[in-house]
Amino acid sequence: MDLSSVAQMRYANDIFGGTYLGIRCPQSAEDDTSNWIYKAGSPIIGGHCVNGAGQGGAGGHIVSWGMSIPYNWSFMLNYLDEGYAIVSESWLNSQGESPSGLDLNGLLAAMKAL
Repeated sequence: MDLSSVAQMRYANDIFGGTYLGIRCPQSAEDDTSNWIYKAGSPIIGGHCVNGAGQGGAGGHIVSWGMSIPYNWSFMLNYLDEGYAIVSESWLNSQGESPSGLDLNGLLAAMKAL
């Protein structure tokens, strides 16, 4: 996944039902979990793994520390340093399709397109 591409991150969330993301966590995110926005100059306190759980034109939601936290794209584009889409057979229904309508081979092809 191209970490500089909002379009690819949105596509991955839609097709795969979410993403697995690594961020350089700024102090501002730890101080305020109500909405993660980019704050220039906020010191990085370490790496943090979060689940991308939804998205929209202005940003999205991640799951971290037992909460759903909204973020804006500026936050993600400045702090994201890893991004993964995950495919699991357990996510497929009894017809072998994901909620996005793709079978396992379709999901793997979509993943290679990222």
